[in-house]
Amino acid sequence: MTGTNVTGTSAATQRKALNPIVKLLLELGPLALFFAVYSRLGIFAATGVLMAGVVVTLGVSYAMLKRIPVMPLVTAVIVLIFGSLTLVFHDETLIKIKPTALYLLFAAALFAGRWISSFLYGVTIRDPLTYVVVGLLVVLASAAAILAPARRAAYVEPMVALRYE
Repeated sequence: MTGTNVTGTSAATQRKALNPIVKLLLELGPLALFFAVYSRLGIFAATGVLMAGVVVTLGVSYAMLKRIPVMPLVTAVIVLIFGSLTLVFHDETLIKIKPTALYLLFAAALFAGRWISSFLYGVTIRDPLTYVVVGLLVVLASAAAILAPARRAAYVEPMVALRYE
């Protein structure tokens, strides 16, 4: 027996689907915890809870599905990057720009995948490597756009800048 079912598809190609309620709880759970802790303890404690929550969510998703869904994985990576930067630099602005960065990354990946798919031979629009490469390019371009002016501004003496104004 080759492991095919009645419809003729192999068991390896079938994927488990999460119950919609469980999926909603996994997606919104860390965010709900973030807001609950934020209202009591502030942004930095809430950032730590959010970071732990997305890691736990990935673990639960993997335990239930035996795979990690792509969008929660990308979300977790962005949360961990911006959350770590927020806690290290003690700057709440970094975690606040996380949603913008995340949605820009998803939009860029979708548009680039759609546009590039017509040029590339043998690459489908759902190719995970394409999303990873495009995502890294967007992150690198963003980092270059942020770091160049910030580096220049770091060398300006604050009193000189205030006197100039």
